Amino acid sequence: MENTFKDKVALVTGGSSGIGRATALAFTRKGAKVVIANYIENKKTVHMTDGELYRDNNEVEEWKIHDSVAQFEEFLLNQKWIAPDEILEMDHKIEKEIQNAVDFAESETWDPKEELTKFV
Repeated sequence: MENTFKDKVALVTGGSSGIGRATALAFTRKGAKVVIANYIENKKTVHMTDGELYRDNNEVEEWKIHDSVAQFEEFLLNQKWIAPDEILEMDHKIEKEIQNAVDFAESETWDPKEELTKFV
């Protein structure tokens, strides 16, 4: 077994099936400890992405209780596998990466609408 991710923890959302499951197995084969976060309701997977855009305030607050990232952070802290300052550092890195991706996407030129729908 290759140990590329030895002493690392991987959080895989949607890891109970499909690509998520394959990703979780791949991390395991590379030596990582894998935590799978999956929340299923009425046989469809649900998540918090931009929940404020399509959910009322009560529903958003209810989803925050089931937030897999927050639960994972709590788990890591309780296991003493990570310190609070490390979580903040990761959050800052993630925010920076997201902003870089947004900046890159917004700097690109847009094809005319007619071209985007030409083969649809």
